[in-house]
Amino acid sequence: MLFSFWTCKYIKTFTIIFFLNTDITKVISILEDNLIKEVITNDNGLIEIELEYGKYYFKEISTLDNYVLNDEKHYFEVKTDGEIIEEKIVNEFIKGTLEFTKTDFSESKTLPNTTIEIYTINDELIYTGTTDENGMIIIDKIEYGKYYILEKEAPEGYQLNTEKMYFEIKEDGEIVKCKMKDEIIIEVPNTEKNEVPYLEISSLLLALAGIGVILYAKNKKNK
Repeated sequence: MLFSFWTCKYIKTFTIIFFLNTDITKVISILEDNLIKEVITNDNGLIEIELEYGKYYFKEISTLDNYVLNDEKHYFEVKTDGEIIEEKIVNEFIKGTLEFTKTDFSESKTLPNTTIEIYTINDELIYTGTTDENGMIIIDKIEYGKYYILEKEAPEGYQLNTEKMYFEIKEDGEIVKCKMKDEIIIEVPNTEKNEVPYLEISSLLLALAGIGVILYAKNKKNK
């Protein structure tokens, strides 16, 4: 019985399986895919296993939710008694892309110069940026997880949208599209300013009418 050791760094828990790779002749090697053992890494991402003389391969069949599964076959061979073999599997983080677009409520017009911030679900700020001339922001390599978007500065003439917009990266290479809308600021005429000239004109007309009545009365007496 030989002792064989291999280690996996960068992740803590995943499941791998070992297969026996049997040589049929010196020229042609045929994999019989005989399952030897299925094991799970410990809290330090390590596995120790004893194997007899022979050729083997292992592959990963499950990993943590936020990592990409590495399903490549990793070959190794036990040749001498007491040999220690070290092997590593590297898992990449799941990463995706956010395509953010800012429009008015009619969606007929995109809005440049909109400043947004992106936070993790734990309120950690990870990004601040401004929409381009097409009203867009494209951010790649966002890691697996849940996030939300906050508008910090609206374009001129539009109301600030204070609602949180949530999104989630679940799969590697995923493209998430988010569209946020702003309402245009409608200017309401100030009626108080218009009332002053109206009252002044009305008073003037009444005064003129009064003078006319007085003059008419005097003329009538003179007759």
